[in-house]
Amino acid sequence: MFMVNCGVRQGGILSPLFFNLYVDDLIIALQTSGLGCYVRNTFFGCMMYADDLILISPTISGAQKMLNICSLFGSMNDIVFNPDKTVCMAVANTKHITGTLYTVFHKKLYPFIFVYKK
Repeated sequence: MFMVNCGVRQGGILSPLFFNLYVDDLIIALQTSGLGCYVRNTFFGCMMYADDLILISPTISGAQKMLNICSLFGSMNDIVFNPDKTVCMAVANTKHITGTLYTVFHKKLYPFIFVYKK
């Protein structure tokens, strides 16, 4: 038997429920910010599965603001987002993007990976 000093017990039957209750305020903060994507007035700006989070924004500046909300929430609630698992991707319909675009998360620069659609 081991003690859990932070987080939730891995594999515990109530762990998913406790984690969902813990991060529900983050989802609410993102939704009420007015940022992110909406489909027929339904918020699709973030999706979570277990402890993975995807942010979806129609603009790069909106994505940065959503990252700022996550960073602030993490600081206030002792949540550490893993920078080694953080990726920023932009989907564009043109290959004429000049320069490299970066976003800032936890005081670190992340380049955007561009995916071009036809």
